[in-house]
Amino acid sequence: MRIVLSELGRSYDSHVVSLGKDEHASEACQRIHPDGLVPALAEDGALFIESIDIIGHLASGHADLSGSNDPALLDMADAAQKDLRLFSFEFLFRVRPAPPKRVAEAFEATHQNDWLRQFRKDFAQGFDPERIDAAIARTDAGFCHLDTPLSDGRAYLAVGEFSINDIALMPNVHLMRLMD
Repeated sequence: MRIVLSELGRSYDSHVVSLGKDEHASEACQRIHPDGLVPALAEDGALFIESIDIIGHLASGHADLSGSNDPALLDMADAAQKDLRLFSFEFLFRVRPAPPKRVAEAFEATHQNDWLRQFRKDFAQGFDPERIDAAIARTDAGFCHLDTPLSDGRAYLAVGEFSINDIALMPNVHLMRLMD
């Protein structure tokens, strides 16, 4: 979202939410984003809570970013988020000490997102190796799919144009590089 805002030269007020401190589990954050996730964008009385929806909304009307929009690539970037969350927890956070029991219990008691609460429980117990292997296979297939349009030497997924397709995939590439 911040990359699109920057590309458009728009100013904005950012409110950083510390996931490491479980700030997304606070009542205030969950009033804004019912799934207790980030990001969220409030603009002109409308609330956007999915990354792809946010960047699509911000880029709409700006042909330089949205003109070559490929919905399939945006869907792929969006679907990859859960696998990348799994990788982040397994390969980046597993080395850290587990949160104290009271912290885990507080998260369980205050967070409204059933999927995220179960994800945290699964992490604490250790992810099933088949789940990790399936996520690795999906991610590999996704990056192979991206290699095809880039194999002709172009710098961006759309021929000659930096677009929201590239922006949507930046967090995914960034997370994978952190695990390199």
